Amino acid sequence: GEEAEGSDASEDSERAITQMDPLELRFSQRKMRNVFADGKLIADSVKQVRPIRRTEEEQSIYGAPYRLEAPFPPIEVLRFRCKLRDETTGRPLLDPVTKKEMFEKEESWFTLDNRRLYCLQRIAVNLLPERCTVDTIAEIRKERRLREIRKFRTLDGGRSINVGSVVDGVPFETWSWAEEAKALAENPDHQRQERVAKPSKGGGKGKGKDGKDGK
Repeated sequence: GEEAEGSDASEDSERAITQMDPLELRFSQRKMRNVFADGKLIADSVKQVRPIRRTEEEQSIYGAPYRLEAPFPPIEVLRFRCKLRDETTGRPLLDPVTKKEMFEKEESWFTLDNRRLYCLQRIAVNLLPERCTVDTIAEIRKERRLREIRKFRTLDGGRSINVGSVVDGVPFETWSWAEEAKALAENPDHQRQERVAKPSKGGGKGKGKDGKDGK
């Protein structure tokens, strides 16, 4: 398959929802399909993500002037210290002295819902230098964490992901919010791949599901 994701949306209501910056979250896979499980194009979902301007009081609480409303359930995340890999072969990097596998120095938050995070990052990067937060659910159950971590396929610590589909004949393109931000900073005329809806001060949440598994 082109990806391996496993969100248990039916249990979302039983776990606490918190706010996190989507640009501080990482991808758990190295590639993903450009459509959701129900056939909806990711590009269409991006257009439905809305940046909502917070009040000054809310900004002081959450530390970000915007929150994002999305047409899908909150994304699931877990903390993990990622193994360092060769970005060409995918093989674990070994310490030259100890010959043991190497890991990143600190833990990071990784998503189990790569397609949803992609949609959120597309909007978040266009709000820079102002920041935003989104609804997230932290996975803390040990057995589930271990099961999901075994599915991780990222080669660069989740900093980028390739989007496309062999089945649908859609060429893969690499998405990295950091590279997109750099391109925007260096060239104001850089063509944004997705236009951001004008920030709103209110409004209801977008309707519609993004598929059975909602990833």
